[in-house]
Amino acid sequence: MRIEEYTRDLVENDNGGFMVLGSNRNWNSHRSNECVPLKMSRSCSYSGSPCGADLDELIRLADSDCFLDDDDTKGMYPEFQKHYPEIFRGECPDWQLGALKVFYGGIHLDYGNRRTGETAFLWIIGARRLRLTFEAPRTRLGFVPIYKVSIDCEEDGRSKTLVEEDLGYLRREIRFELKDPYKKTNIFHDGNQYLIISEYAGI
Repeated sequence: MRIEEYTRDLVENDNGGFMVLGSNRNWNSHRSNECVPLKMSRSCSYSGSPCGADLDELIRLADSDCFLDDDDTKGMYPEFQKHYPEIFRGECPDWQLGALKVFYGGIHLDYGNRRTGETAFLWIIGARRLRLTFEAPRTRLGFVPIYKVSIDCEEDGRSKTLVEEDLGYLRREIRFELKDPYKKTNIFHDGNQYLIISEYAGI
């Protein structure tokens, strides 16, 4: 087995961040209603029991520009606004999760409706213990990539954000840190993040 540790900056642009898509397009050009869906579930402990915040808590924390009632968004996302708790739970078959972005302290989920073509998104920030597992589409090599996202948020705003990526032939532990904890930036910390990565190959 080969073990390598390194750091990597996350650049400041619309494609910045750590993204998983059910598509071979980039973040700006993909449409989640046309993606191969990602599967989301609560992560389980070693005993097999779901761990971390339950789905109701995560739904309470969910927010989105799609929920705004201003001139730019009014009336644009009626079905998503009404049914996003059920969509998040996977109870609306027409809606699918097409893409995921992880950032320091939170996640961004991109949804699409295969029947209507509608797309919408939400983010979750501030969960005390978020534990979610995502399965991406099977690769050409036959592996199913798995991403376990673990986020712990403290009352003072600090966060421990970790992604465990398993590609079948390669496993990585990816920790998110802020370059400048005091820098004023948007909620996604664009341009103010870097990754500390431990990579395990040949396992």
